[in-house]
Amino acid sequence: MSERRFNPPKPEDVAIRTTGFPRRFEANRLSGEERLLSGNFEPFKGFNNERESNVYAFYLELTPESQEEIMERVVEPMRTVAQNNGIEAVYPNYGDIYPHVTFDAARFVNLDPSQKQELATNLDHNLYFNMIARILAGLDFSMDTLVIAPSSYICTGQFSSELYPLEKARRLIEKVYGKSGLETIDYRDIFHSSVARITGLPEDKSHLRDFKNEAEEKVVKKIKSSPISISVARAFRSLAIDFEQNSGGKIA
Repeated sequence: MSERRFNPPKPEDVAIRTTGFPRRFEANRLSGEERLLSGNFEPFKGFNNERESNVYAFYLELTPESQEEIMERVVEPMRTVAQNNGIEAVYPNYGDIYPHVTFDAARFVNLDPSQKQELATNLDHNLYFNMIARILAGLDFSMDTLVIAPSSYICTGQFSSELYPLEKARRLIEKVYGKSGLETIDYRDIFHSSVARITGLPEDKSHLRDFKNEAEEKVVKKIKSSPISISVARAFRSLAIDFEQNSGGKIA
């Protein structure tokens, strides 16, 4: 466990976030579902080298136990559901990066390659980032929802006190990004882990709805009643392209 922790949240801070969080989550869920069912989306072809080279990100590496639970309870059932409906996809440890959380990310703005590398090196050694990483290591929370979309992910659908340290850390990270001249990528308060990226559509697009319905029955209901336990083994940061290339991600 970490030696340092953020101060406990005030009840009113949790109450404010509890009110707005479900609305933002529901907007994300509906948007992803609508894109999936329309069939009008570009299947995942790999991470874009140029775009990802311009992103710096904080990542949460999960404990082996948490990774195993995600694989057994979400990824393996999702693979079966996709195969049942003629949908091609990549998954953590099956063509995609192992289960993890991309915690917070930002884009470099108007920098040449040498300037970008210099700034990335400075962020790698930033003392505030070092402190935040130490606090994040050892945190526990849960994920109780699967968002079924062209790129499906698990997340938490309700804000609770266990998420407060994560949100606090995210706000501090974004302050450092801003002071460093980076443009924060808005994750809309969702703490998520990718579990499936569609790479090929079925001949009959009606199977996309069958895929959604079957995933709801076999995965969504189960993790809603018994959430996935998430424990952070460590927090680290790097250029997105470096993490993706070194972790088995597919580069377009």
